[in-house]
Amino acid sequence: MNREQATDAFKEKYGSTYTSKYNTEPSTRPDYIPKNTTYNNQSYTIIYNQPHRGYGYYVGSKWYYYNVMMDTMMLDSLMHRHHYYGYPMGYTEVEGWGFATVLILVLVLVVFIVIFAKIASRD
Repeated sequence: MNREQATDAFKEKYGSTYTSKYNTEPSTRPDYIPKNTTYNNQSYTIIYNQPHRGYGYYVGSKWYYYNVMMDTMMLDSLMHRHHYYGYPMGYTEVEGWGFATVLILVLVLVVFIVIFAKIASRD
């Protein structure tokens, strides 16, 4: 799948997980909401606003909710967190156990080769 398809799939799967709207301010700021964001080449501080019940920023007097799915840097970070990796032939979602299993098998194979080589060198 290409980058656009991977991004669309990620947004579909995780879009509701990474919200900026909260009825009450969380005791700790979510790690996916940065302190600043850029909009139209201007930097804005992201704040929690109780009347709007969420994180966002003001441009003049207009309030904008922060949207992590529109923030390219944060979106890329979250895609990596959820094992969406880019390859020359396209993007894929790598399941943790599948990758870990292959890695363990390769390590076990290397250990057996080293042990066999040591035994063979004694003869």
